[in-house]
Amino acid sequence: MGPAEHGGCALTAAVTGSGLREWVAAVGGGPVQSWELLAAGNSRSLVAARVATARGPVEVVARSDDGDGPFSGTELTLPREAAVYRALGGVDVRTPRLLGVDEDRRRMLLSREPGTADWSDEVLDGLLAELGRLHAVDVGTLDLPEMGRCARDDLELWARIAARTGPPSPLVELAFAVLRDHFPGEPERIVLCHGDAGPGNVLQRDGRVTALLDWEFAHLGDPVDDLAWITARALLHGLQLPGFAERVRAEYEPRAGVVVDPDRLAYWQAVTLLRNLVSCHAALANPVRGRDRLLHLMLMPGLERLVVGALADLEGVALRPTPAPAGPDDLPGGEVLREIAAALDDLLGSVADADAHQRGRRMRLLLRQFAQTWVLAPDIARAEQAMPPAPDRATRLQQLADAAEHRIALFPRTGAIGHHPLATMEGP
Repeated sequence: MGPAEHGGCALTAAVTGSGLREWVAAVGGGPVQSWELLAAGNSRSLVAARVATARGPVEVVARSDDGDGPFSGTELTLPREAAVYRALGGVDVRTPRLLGVDEDRRRMLLSREPGTADWSDEVLDGLLAELGRLHAVDVGTLDLPEMGRCARDDLELWARIAARTGPPSPLVELAFAVLRDHFPGEPERIVLCHGDAGPGNVLQRDGRVTALLDWEFAHLGDPVDDLAWITARALLHGLQLPGFAERVRAEYEPRAGVVVDPDRLAYWQAVTLLRNLVSCHAALANPVRGRDRLLHLMLMPGLERLVVGALADLEGVALRPTPAPAGPDDLPGGEVLREIAAALDDLLGSVADADAHQRGRRMRLLLRQFAQTWVLAPDIARAEQAMPPAPDRATRLQQLADAAEHRIALFPRTGAIGHHPLATMEGP
């Protein structure tokens, strides 16, 4: 999902007070002149620094695993990610350079590349070209001993993550079963996949890609996997990918030596949506307080509906529309929710910290919607309690689609993405 915003002073103190600054100075080759926390709150914390070396000031980024993130204890370790940066050191792909790594303390130092994470239509062309170059690399030349050598291995890796990091989910369990049954077979050539490509993880300057960031989910797999992730990540960011099919053919296929099969893309889109859903479950199940989980709560309704829809397409199941839940005109407590939602507007005006202000805006968005839809909750609960899990997949998918639509009914603005199609190879 990419790095989340940091969650407050406690996290800031943890990052800056861990001896990280002294380590950056030692590895970077000089005293630290500036220090800025960029992100803390997902599996990795990011700090930007300027180091005064004998050759002049150098911009670097320290990436560390504090051991309490949603993926801590899984196979997605920082040493695994560092190995990817190391393997790409001699490859013609724009990515930060690995300057140093301390595997015992779970931290690494990277070059800070120029550019911003702003997205535009022209950045898509550059991203597709970079992925084409990445996928043209012979993985036999890359030293990545911890990675599985089959495309299906990453699906099983995420099944293990789901079992470890979150409570059991009927949708997630069914999704892995469907995806195993419909696995399209190994691709003609295994490639190194970035694993999280798309808006937010691409730096650009004047429309030209300067670096691919955040290789935490990198793996060896099907080249179409990365293209699927772009479409999913763009949708979750509320972005369009105009002319996606034509641009894949023009920018990606000639460089990668890959012809994209539309059916294979649809399969990996289902997988990437599931990975995002598992990531949300892991973040929400993480007991560490002070982290902002509101973004994950906002993504969940739409993601659940997207996953169900993708699974139904693979199974050839036509989902019927979900009846709209009903409710009384009002319920006790509704006036309290409405008053709190209105009061948040007044409080936000006095919040100076940008991260706290953004968190408050998300709270206001969720609370405003819930104040309006609270009356639907009893009807939704009764409907779901009266529906025991069906034994056949088609009916079970319909039940899960109905449950996802109920969550969207409670938070309609956050669930809107659940009704948007992903970009495909068969149209714009």
